[in-house]
Amino acid sequence: LPLHSALCQTICLVLPEGLLQGSEHPSYIPLLEQLASREFVLTGARLTRLDQPQAYLIAELLSPVDSVSAT
Repeated sequence: LPLHSALCQTICLVLPEGLLQGSEHPSYIPLLEQLASREFVLTGARLTRLDQPQAYLIAELLSPVDSVSAT
């Protein structure tokens, strides 16, 4: 994969809080290792803790939309 292609493909992972807490070997490390083993290229990482309004917004955006329209 050429470098410029890797830089053009951006993926943002939103991890649940439980995955970010834990022992000295955080639970998200195996997830990143699995992605790397499947040829995903990690070009940068940033850990950010969402405040309550941000968390609600992300949860709302990621929740399934009711596909049944009212008649």
